[in-house]
Amino acid sequence: MKRTTTIALCLFTILLLASHSFAEMKAFVREFTYEASELDSKSSCRAIALEQAKRLLLEELGTYVQSVTVVKDYTLDQDQIKTLTAGVVQTRIREETWDGEKYWLKAEIKADPDEVAASIDKLRNDQQLVHDLTEAREEAAQALRDVESLKEKLALAQADQASRNTYDGAVNQLIAGDWFERGQALTVSGDYEEATRAYERVIVLKPSYAKAYTYRGLAYVQLGYFNRAVKDFDRAITLNPGNKRIYVHRAIAVRKVKSSAQRIPPERLAPGLSRQVPEIRKPVGDMTQAERKKKQIKARQERQLQKKTLREERLQKKPKQEERQQERKKALEEKKKKDKQRLHQEKKAGN
Repeated sequence: MKRTTTIALCLFTILLLASHSFAEMKAFVREFTYEASELDSKSSCRAIALEQAKRLLLEELGTYVQSVTVVKDYTLDQDQIKTLTAGVVQTRIREETWDGEKYWLKAEIKADPDEVAASIDKLRNDQQLVHDLTEAREEAAQALRDVESLKEKLALAQADQASRNTYDGAVNQLIAGDWFERGQALTVSGDYEEATRAYERVIVLKPSYAKAYTYRGLAYVQLGYFNRAVKDFDRAITLNPGNKRIYVHRAIAVRKVKSSAQRIPPERLAPGLSRQVPEIRKPVGDMTQAERKKKQIKARQERQLQKKTLREERLQKKPKQEERQQERKKALEEKKKKDKQRLHQEKKAGN
């Protein structure tokens, strides 16, 4: 009987924790219909419609996060919150239809407001990252403007081959921008492997996009692939030699390569002896799988601690907020009472 009771209590606890976990997540859903032009394919329609839906979702999520979390205490305006949120969450397509003329999709963002607030608090002090996310949002907005302008030219029969190429470039910018922001969100969540794949998609679409190489290099550093990181930073410097921060990232990665190489006994690196040490399967300068795992666990624990701290701050401020609401309510009631008395006296004086 005792054993049955214990099992039941354990199951109840698990269900309670699960329900609490799901209760923290909030879903935001938007639908968008896009009428295709002669310049469009299903792929271009999807990119345009997804960007339009994402703009609406980010605005809705940003407003919600600002109203219910400690984000409202930060010195950030609505546009800044929306920009940072784009680098924290991922927009997913739940449903889509395409009949050759109209494309329809239902897009969704699922997020824990407290986790979003914790990530915004972490990112807002990184000026370079804020600049890059802002630039990515501006590039997406410009791409949408180019799409609309070129569609108007097409309607007036003014679209030549150069205009079509510009249109394709704008669509590629939208797709690349979505993958870049997805890479940012994956990096923030600690999923560095998937982040590198997202940045790879950006590089395929825009081979000269220096930021994609930079952030993929940073993800490689987190994974312990220091040699790959150095190569990406080299490429980013070639594309954008004026960005001094890339040189700093490269110097850190090079130092990591040298530091990792020094930890390996010289005899293991000698020619002809590699078969005697089969456990060394990684390139010199890269971390072992166990080291990468340990680093990921530490990063996850730090995010959880930051989230817990923000929640505690939020709970501490809640009584003060309720007290201020009561004071405002009381002041409003007094004002109404005085207005009523004043109107009564004016009415009495008029009679």
